Amino acid sequence: MDSLRRHCRATAHLSRIVSQHTSKAEDQAFLCGLLHDVGIAGILLVLGDVERGKKPPDLTPLWPAIDAAHAKAGARMVVLWGLPPEIAMAVGAHHQVRIGADFDHPVAATICLAEALATELDLGLAPSRDGEHEPTEPDLAGLLLHDGIDKSDAVTLGRAREALALDEPKYDLVRLSAAKWAQSADGAAG
Repeated sequence: MDSLRRHCRATAHLSRIVSQHTSKAEDQAFLCGLLHDVGIAGILLVLGDVERGKKPPDLTPLWPAIDAAHAKAGARMVVLWGLPPEIAMAVGAHHQVRIGADFDHPVAATICLAEALATELDLGLAPSRDGEHEPTEPDLAGLLLHDGIDKSDAVTLGRAREALALDEPKYDLVRLSAAKWAQSADGAAG
């Protein structure tokens, strides 16, 4: 949960940075970035709710299913909390960006890119597997065994950049701002 909190906080700040380079509202982007993986938290809470003295399930084989269900679960949680439908829509679409046949949701696109930046900056859900990070929790170790968990594919990332009109030079500026944030005291604190 601590890794998830750190990742969602970073994605929220990075969503704000992405929105500063577009015409999208920073506050809405921040809130959606903060909530984007709430479905993972909800699923983990349900899986960890076991009788006293019993062991919770091993998450290692469950991560792909958790990943597949988290956006939809998160959108449902946002609806149940009574937040605006626009927020639920962005949370639910943050890994595919496209809603319906041909609408690329701009806030979902913002979150999608912010989450990719978080991963680039080693603020993803799981730390990078560069040999410098040894997982200390069994759950996190299980997460590291699966590639692609909580990540969008290259086609979706391209669609997100297109939806926000972020060509290569503009996206380079976003990356630079994101790196500066990550190096700051706020970014480093995660």
